[in-house]
Amino acid sequence: MRIVAWLRDPNEDRGTIRRKLQAKHTAGQTNLVAVSDLDASMTLAARVLLMVSIGDFGLSVTIGQPILWESGPLQRVVDGVFEPATGHLETFRLPKIFNAVNLGRIAGIKVCWTSNLADHLLMNDDEGMVTLFHHVTFLKLHQKSDCLLLSDALISETILTLALLLPSNCRATRKYFEKCRARFSLDPAAGYCGHMSARARRIESFRHWKDRLTILKQAFDDSEPHTISSWWYDDRKRVQWYTFWIAALVFLLTVVFGTIQSITAVIQAWVAVKSIP
Repeated sequence: MRIVAWLRDPNEDRGTIRRKLQAKHTAGQTNLVAVSDLDASMTLAARVLLMVSIGDFGLSVTIGQPILWESGPLQRVVDGVFEPATGHLETFRLPKIFNAVNLGRIAGIKVCWTSNLADHLLMNDDEGMVTLFHHVTFLKLHQKSDCLLLSDALISETILTLALLLPSNCRATRKYFEKCRARFSLDPAAGYCGHMSARARRIESFRHWKDRLTILKQAFDDSEPHTISSWWYDDRKRVQWYTFWIAALVFLLTVVFGTIQSITAVIQAWVAVKSIP
């Protein structure tokens, strides 16, 4: 808790905190505490405070690049990781069909739940997977505290992305999330972040997660239906959707009536043979 208090102070850098820890733990002792132990304690405190996988503990799992904190204040590291997007002129609206359920149904993109905020909305093309940070309760508690390491804008926008991908007014997404929550012990609040209006779903509404949402939307748009189920749910191109199902219906009716006609002909032939004395 003492380390966390120092980390929240923007005037404290890693070197200063290390020296304070060294002085605290060596007071009245003859043995010095190893610098590696002090660094590990600071890294662990930073991870617990921010829910961001800072440093390299060897056995930790993260999708993105390792986040190193070697010097300077922790705030500088946080600002570098969650830097708002700049210089992008894309102006488009994220459609209502763009949600976590349809990512799997239509595009075959699996959702992987993460406890690392830095991995939120990160695409893994090789695995066909996107990661979602689900600890909404943590975000809201952090928002109410006086800790300013995670900005209010970042927290609010992160919750909005969950409202976008897990709209609480959609029965299918609620059912999907409840299954995931029971299976992976997710934060229940993640599935009840509300929903976004058509105007709010414009990409300009997002600054911190704009680039990752754009990449995910591009992967969703580039995907093609690959199963009967995906063809059924994919109505992004209405003309193509109607054409496919009309053709499928005509083919089915042709097969059905052809089968009925064949069976009728066989029955008639059998009756004719039986009637011959």
